[in-house]
Amino acid sequence: MRRAACVGWVVGLVLTLAVGTAMAVEEQSWTREGAGFRAGRLEGMLVTPEGALAPAPARIEIGRPAEGVLWDAAFSQGRLLVAVGDPARVLVYARPGQPAIEHFLPDGGQAFALAPGRKGIVYVATGPEGAVYRLDPSKGEVEEIYRPEAKYIWDLLRLPSGELLVATGLPGTVVRVDPDGGRAKVLWKSRESHVRCLAAGAGRILAGTSDSGWVVEISPDGGAYVLWDSDRGEVSALTIGPTGSVWAAVSGSRQKRESGASLPSSTRKNGGASRATTTITVRARAEADSKSEDKEKKNGATPSPPGSGVAGGEVIRIDPHGVVESMWSDAKQTPLALLGHGDGVLLATASPARLLWIDAEGREGLWLEAEDVRALAALASEGQRIAVAGNHPGLVLLWEQAPVARARWTSDVFDAGSTAMLGRVRVVTAPGGSDLWRVEARWGNTERPDEGWSPWVEVPGAAGPPSGEGGAVGTGRARFAQVRISSESPTPEARIDRLAWAYRAVNRPPRVEQVEALPLGVAYRPVPPSSVTSGETPVVSVPHGAEVSRALRGKSRQWRSKKVYEAGALTLRWSASDPDGDRLEYRLEFCRDRGGPCRQWQPLAEDLTRRFFSFDARTLPDGVYRFRVTATDLAANPVGEQRSHSRISEPVVIDHRPPTIAEVSTRLLAQGLGVEVRVEASDTGGRLARAEVAVAGGPWRPLAASDGVADGATETFSARLERVPPKGGLAVRVTDQAGNVSTWRSE
Repeated sequence: MRRAACVGWVVGLVLTLAVGTAMAVEEQSWTREGAGFRAGRLEGMLVTPEGALAPAPARIEIGRPAEGVLWDAAFSQGRLLVAVGDPARVLVYARPGQPAIEHFLPDGGQAFALAPGRKGIVYVATGPEGAVYRLDPSKGEVEEIYRPEAKYIWDLLRLPSGELLVATGLPGTVVRVDPDGGRAKVLWKSRESHVRCLAAGAGRILAGTSDSGWVVEISPDGGAYVLWDSDRGEVSALTIGPTGSVWAAVSGSRQKRESGASLPSSTRKNGGASRATTTITVRARAEADSKSEDKEKKNGATPSPPGSGVAGGEVIRIDPHGVVESMWSDAKQTPLALLGHGDGVLLATASPARLLWIDAEGREGLWLEAEDVRALAALASEGQRIAVAGNHPGLVLLWEQAPVARARWTSDVFDAGSTAMLGRVRVVTAPGGSDLWRVEARWGNTERPDEGWSPWVEVPGAAGPPSGEGGAVGTGRARFAQVRISSESPTPEARIDRLAWAYRAVNRPPRVEQVEALPLGVAYRPVPPSSVTSGETPVVSVPHGAEVSRALRGKSRQWRSKKVYEAGALTLRWSASDPDGDRLEYRLEFCRDRGGPCRQWQPLAEDLTRRFFSFDARTLPDGVYRFRVTATDLAANPVGEQRSHSRISEPVVIDHRPPTIAEVSTRLLAQGLGVEVRVEASDTGGRLARAEVAVAGGPWRPLAASDGVADGATETFSARLERVPPKGGLAVRVTDQAGNVSTWRSE
């Protein structure tokens, strides 16, 4: 019997605790994965389009040009060249660590574009009102080969035949130039003001324009076909992928169309997020004929320097079947340059300056966030080497084929919202990669890490497969925390898929803000919520895991109340809250107030879940009482971690005896002035509230207290009646503050 009783007690305790499942008892997890990794600091690491952290190629800062705008970059025989203005010049970086050699061009202005030629020769375009030059960096020789009748030369493209294609602005044309003979022929004259960029591959020649934002395919005989008519103003970059798909970067805000369709705005796809819905659109064929005058713009707007004047943009892909799909878009970031990378592209942007990696699925990874510049304007590649040039201020970076010496990612600061107990750290790695990574953690109670934080502490066992249990950080308690993951010898296959740090908020005490006693006789009758009356509340609560409980939890339904009058009833109501959102239970006690602190509290009610309690106060003798409400979050927290708070009411007078009407007298006044009624009353153990008079069954009318306020144990009331009451027609009623009533009638 004893054993059975023990088991029953334990089962009862378990069921009691299960019913109270709530917020503070639950373990929570702070995670970083996919786009969340971008909130941290990348050092020798990048975020892949699939949303994993991976080692980046070795990065070298080549230079920081102090003056001018960096427009373009190109490789030629292992050397990196950067086109700069003002003044127009080409910076040649022969080897990392060596200063650049500057080659100035005859025109002042800007050096807009570069095109590598044979045997280390480089072609350079200058402007405004400039020319195309042949530069031999080895000899430092510069020779003009073509000067167009155009204000701008925006891009150069060298064909396999050795000829150059020159894209101009004002007017917008594409010119074929023989760099050796100096012969030039207009291949296509656009009705657009500017031809901004060129691309070639798979036997195709493409051009991007500024005004309408066209992507145009140009045939060898000069015919043109618009592949895509953008609803943005400028095609800033083009590239052709290995499968023949055309990628285009378009900058500017969307413009209202007079006719035709446009692609839907793409949903940002990052870190394995679902694909955006795309639409196949069919564009009407448009012959870009110079004789057409309906859309000709003789003086179109001049494109802005990289990283200024334009906000927002989009990257689209046109597959070999002509299907157009939006792969990336942003209302603030401006796309400036594209470079083919695997089955996707690298995208250089401005505001902020980022190097993004967009894959064939439209997912977005991050190579670089250049916090100290405003724009990344140009991209170039040679083999496995990749270079980027930025502006405001100038910056030139190079990624080598060699693996990075050290890869490190430092998370952003996690804020638990209040002091929390820190649990295990789990870093999910690629198969077999757990030994490559060192995981460290630190914590503190200031928003920014400083000397008041703990030092970095290694977390053994934190890195592992998805099934790993992670590593413990000990007995850390703090509001803020941070994780650092590093490797001194990362392999290209190493990656981090997810970071999860378990924590549980330290339970904070509830607070009873106010306790109030309503007038005697006012009762609250509880009205259950619909979840109770409809049978939704289970008899036995089944415990769930933390994640299941959070998913099932809805807005709690509070009991309502109905106010009624019940003689002798006393209602206490209170307000209380819990900073953790825990379910609260209440204990109600009372004490006779004898002028000093109450020391002998007597229980009145326990395990209350509603914030009011009505009871028959006639069970208590007359006197002055105080009531104490104690709120506890026991049901929502592990045993021993519950917190409570109490508040005591103001003095409450309980008085069951009616007042005494000691004397009622009347006095006739002068003729026509009526009669004066005078009432003397008292209340033993309480205070009077009011006195009233009624004549011949008429309505009750209040009498005024002689001293102006009815608030004493003894009071005199008086009033003048306009007519003399008939015999037996005068009635007086006196009420005390407890609601007790005495009545007197004349004979």
